[in-house]
Amino acid sequence: MALLTINVASRVLARQADVVVLLPERDEQFGPRGGASEAMRPYRVLYLLHGLGGDRTSWLRNTTIEDLARTTDVAVVMPQVEHGFYTDMAHGQPYFSFVADELPRYLASILPLSTRREDTMVCGASMGGYGAFKLALTYPERFCRAAALSGALDIQRFVTTFTQEGFDPRLAFGDDLGVAGTANDLFYLLDRDLDAGYALPGLYSFCGTEDILLEESRRFAQYAQSRAIGYEYVEGPGEHRWTTWAQAILPAFTWLTAR
Repeated sequence: MALLTINVASRVLARQADVVVLLPERDEQFGPRGGASEAMRPYRVLYLLHGLGGDRTSWLRNTTIEDLARTTDVAVVMPQVEHGFYTDMAHGQPYFSFVADELPRYLASILPLSTRREDTMVCGASMGGYGAFKLALTYPERFCRAAALSGALDIQRFVTTFTQEGFDPRLAFGDDLGVAGTANDLFYLLDRDLDAGYALPGLYSFCGTEDILLEESRRFAQYAQSRAIGYEYVEGPGEHRWTTWAQAILPAFTWLTAR
């Protein structure tokens, strides 16, 4: 398994930005009959997004994602967005444009990563769960599946009720925090996609029964299922913490990477 830290000269962010990539090794890369064409066959890709207060290393430090990637031959891309909430911030940097557009194009230009919809998945925890669904619903033509673990899925409610030292939602979402009905609102994005007749990616959500975001997860699941889409929702014991997500990622990863 190759563990790459790539320092990207981002034009969108107007600065250098680090991203971590797990790239599984293939036997044919080193075997006597390994051909270059097979060794460079594009990898399926999972974009794995950290939560509030996390960074590009969070999934590596808290879960067995490296083992999961190795056994499935899936590359894993872990970007970093600080407290940007996977938005083009009202007062800050355009992290959504970086993660959604610039980063995938750049990585595909230097690594053997597939850009096909059927090979591209996204997953995240907490803030990253929101980001995963936002990416998949903004660009349903790019992602085949998306998973949210304890995601902040009712973002209007989240930004008006959640408090954490050092986090000011106005920086990402604007001074009035008017998220409902905008491109940052997952309910709006879901309705827009369905009304336009887009083929939606598969959607999977998990939340712990002791999680502070349980009601938000249930509300989005109920709404999505009321729109008669294929939405898989799972609950299990656990709080809003990495010990819960380290277990929840196992079935989620299996679902995400199923052929």
